[in-house]
Amino acid sequence: NLTYWHYDDYIGIGPGAHGRFVVQGQRRATDNHRAPDVWMRHVRDAGCGVRQSEILDSATAMREALMMGLRLNEGISLQDWQDKFGVPLTTFIPTAKLTRLVDENYVMLDDKFLRATSAGLQRLNAVLGYVVG
Repeated sequence: NLTYWHYDDYIGIGPGAHGRFVVQGQRRATDNHRAPDVWMRHVRDAGCGVRQSEILDSATAMREALMMGLRLNEGISLQDWQDKFGVPLTTFIPTAKLTRLVDENYVMLDDKFLRATSAGLQRLNAVLGYVVG
């Protein structure tokens, strides 16, 4: 499960599974048929049970990574973010919003990680809505 939370590549296999992975520099999202009989029929007839596959734009991928990473105790590694997306995390989150979240003790930012505080974790949906809204 840490692969999922770190927003690393994973492929969903089986009914209802989903995946996120990079192919030729593009992050792809897949979603499999949920009903086992429908999934199996598609596997048999088409070779895979994927219901939907789309290329994610970078803003969507970064929102997803932020949502997953802030749920981790260690938070989001600034270096991993830079390596994954090619831009600093602090350029994705508007400075004024990040400053306010730090000042109000919802997130902590140091030279290596951005992480939610205890208060931030309790209000994470609101924090995320504020950041990306």
